[in-house]
Amino acid sequence: MNKSIDKIFDMEQSIMSCWNVVEDLKLLNEYILENEVFTKDDISNYLLGLEKVYQLKFDKCFSNFEDICKRYHTYRKVYESSIDDMK
Repeated sequence: MNKSIDKIFDMEQSIMSCWNVVEDLKLLNEYILENEVFTKDDISNYLLGLEKVYQLKFDKCFSNFEDICKRYHTYRKVYESSIDDMK
């Protein structure tokens, strides 16, 4: 059962990590506004980097979610089977 708790914790952490997108965009915006020497290509490269990072974070988050769903349905089937056996 501890593995399930660990997986829930992992999912919670990955969800919280995804919330950082707002703070990261604010930081990038401030940096660009304070340093007006950036070209469109520079800005585009920063944004593409953030896009890749957050794609990885969201992929990890969804993978954790899928794992928890599989575990839940496995436990539920075992539980329902044991209840049926008791009848």
